[in-house]
Amino acid sequence: MDLIVGAYTVDTTQIRKALLKLGAKRLLIQSPLGLRAVATELAKTLEAEGYSVLLSNSACWGACDVAYQEAENLEADAIIHLGHTKFMKHDKIPTIYIPCHYWNPAPLINLIPRISNVLNDAGARRIGLGASIQWSIHLELVKTELKKSGIEALTHEPKMFAVEEAQVLGCDYTALKPLEDKVDAFVVVGSVFHALGMALVSDKPTYAIDPAAQSIRELTENKRRIINQRYANIMKFKEAERIGIIVSTKPGQKRINIVNPIARILQNHGKEVYVISADEVNEQLIIEYGLDAYVNTACPRLSIEDQVRFSRPLLLPAEVLVAVGILEWSFLVEKGLIMFPWAYSDENSKTVWRLIAGEAYGRRQVSQYEV
Repeated sequence: MDLIVGAYTVDTTQIRKALLKLGAKRLLIQSPLGLRAVATELAKTLEAEGYSVLLSNSACWGACDVAYQEAENLEADAIIHLGHTKFMKHDKIPTIYIPCHYWNPAPLINLIPRISNVLNDAGARRIGLGASIQWSIHLELVKTELKKSGIEALTHEPKMFAVEEAQVLGCDYTALKPLEDKVDAFVVVGSVFHALGMALVSDKPTYAIDPAAQSIRELTENKRRIINQRYANIMKFKEAERIGIIVSTKPGQKRINIVNPIARILQNHGKEVYVISADEVNEQLIIEYGLDAYVNTACPRLSIEDQVRFSRPLLLPAEVLVAVGILEWSFLVEKGLIMFPWAYSDENSKTVWRLIAGEAYGRRQVSQYEV
């Protein structure tokens, strides 16, 4: 039986089966902002069944940010992680992932006539359809309704971090990018955040459908603004002398394999380099190091959405190659590689890996796994 809290549904049957199998009694419930009320109700339900439950108040940005260390410190037997699907290949502490779907499709279905009109007016007769995990269970209904207006919606299995068909993450668009040559546009259900990432990796028009706000937005202008912002920060980075490379301690954001080669490339170009470990990345925590610019190897969306919160450039790894003159900016934009090595992996991204390895280690052939 599901637990319904507000707009969300929680599969308590899945939770009970998993807990019984694990033999877990002391639990840590981890939730992002927006699902804390769900966490409270779930804790109440489980405590009534004899479990000892702790509620994590730590920041939670995705399934890349599982509270393993917190659970270990609190001697929890298992984590119940709300709002996301499994991201890590292996969990250090038993973790039960509960997506918390929107149970009522009405807010989305109510938008279908407007979506159909917008797409037909744009001449988009075939679209790539994706969604955040909360809305993904309703996509078959969306496909059926759009077909009545002569619009064919295609979906695809993801190949990176997402696990459900048509599911998109802020760092994974492998459920949509393979459809690029087959569709006229992309439609992403969830929020502008989820759709903007797709707009950045494709030249096809991308529409953000937000059922909660009852809004439909085409994101070409948003993309143009982000591209201009990124390039302006690359130009500023060129003048920087003291660089901090940020490496995340979050389990799914720890890209230590790219830190050393980027550091060597920067040093080869006369930069003074420091590596900064961080759980939460914000300027208030790192400004006192007195550095001129930063390289972000944590979540790529920090550089895209949060650059305005930083007074200094916060470049992504591939953007560093542009700043030091190794790679053309147009290549990253045209190939959808701004968020490299996240978002989408293909032959172009492998080319960038080889370029990084070559520049860092004397142009010998090195795979991304050796890096």
